[in-house]
Amino acid sequence: MGTVTQRADARRNREAILAAAETVFAAHTPQAPLQLVAEEAGVGRGTLYRHFPDRRALATAIYEQRLERYEAYGREYAAEPDVLIGMLRLVALDQMAIPGLFRIINIGVDESPPVAALWRRTVAAFSGPLEASKRAGATRTDVELVDLFLAISMLYGVANSPGTFPHDGTTVDRALAIIASGIGAVRPGAGGR
Repeated sequence: MGTVTQRADARRNREAILAAAETVFAAHTPQAPLQLVAEEAGVGRGTLYRHFPDRRALATAIYEQRLERYEAYGREYAAEPDVLIGMLRLVALDQMAIPGLFRIINIGVDESPPVAALWRRTVAAFSGPLEASKRAGATRTDVELVDLFLAISMLYGVANSPGTFPHDGTTVDRALAIIASGIGAVRPGAGGR
């Protein structure tokens, strides 16, 4: 019985740390002292570091939670022509919530097996919606995954702009309208490719 209780406590502590990191990173950036995360979670530094040995491990765990949402969204709305734009909107809102988080994860992807595995999952998560969007005629047939990740990088730039844009859903929608226009299917007589 004691082992089961310890596992449940460890799981609760991990969840509390992740929730606290979301709050602290959103308020102070992902470069905030990890002590603030431990305090927000109500755990000691030893407990925090037992679960997440460094900032990157914590950021990676936060991203994995987000990726699970993207994957679920892609499955749930797979038949919708705008599934791809919907997923891009989720990513953009997440980037606005914690500007700088994705940068921590993307540095040296090849050097971190856990991050490399998440990258492969990310590619898979966006591949299906991209192909579905192409079949539905909502996306040009020449758009590739590299184009989507370029668009995500552009959204990252908007999210990390220093006060130039309000960090809210309206800004996300405007940026996505520009992206949708760029990747959208060309209608007869509309010009372009």
